Parts: sequence; structure tokens; C-alpha cells
Amino acid sequence: MDQRPPRDDLVTISTAARRLGLSRRATLRWIHAGRLAFTRYPNGQYRVSSADIAKIQATTRSIVG
Repeated sequence: MDQRPPRDDLVTISTAARRLGLSRRATLRWIHAGRLAFTRYPNGQYRVSSADIAKIQATTRSIVG
């Protein structure tokens, strides 16, 4: 069974970076470090789930504020 999120829930690395307040490069480092789940398409493009971004934002808010 395919466990990927629906395609409309996936965003580009640039969009994920903007939402997380990171650079595109830092976002890729998070992906490679296992801190951010991703889907990688056959053409090599990465996509990140909006739900995962929201979880990280909620965690960050609870730590910071």
C-alpha cells in the first residue's frame, strides 16, 4: 500500500523553506539529516508534506513561545 500523502498536500522545497523560515539549502540539509520527511519523484525533485511542516511549526512555537 502506498503511504504517500495526497499530491495536493505536497509542497516544493522552496515553499517548505519559506514556511519554516529556512533557506532552501538548510531545508535540504534537514531532509538529508532525517529531520523532515519527504517524497522524491523519479525526476529527482523533492516534495514535503504540508502536515509535516505544520507539525514542525507547532513544535517550534511551543519551544520558543
